[in-house]
Amino acid sequence: MCSSARSGRQPKRGKVFRFAEPETWGRLDAAAVQVTDRYGTARAMVWDGIHPA
Repeated sequence: MCSSARSGRQPKRGKVFRFAEPETWGRLDAAAVQVTDRYGTARAMVWDGIHPA
């Protein structure tokens, strides 16, 4: 029995998100930038609902 269609439960995770590929990031939900004396500029970016692959 061979079928090209997938059966079973759909994945719970959303679309693929890869840090090395900015085109997969989508729209940011929040971002922050802070300049520190010791480490220079620190940046934080947030995407709601992503799950690492």
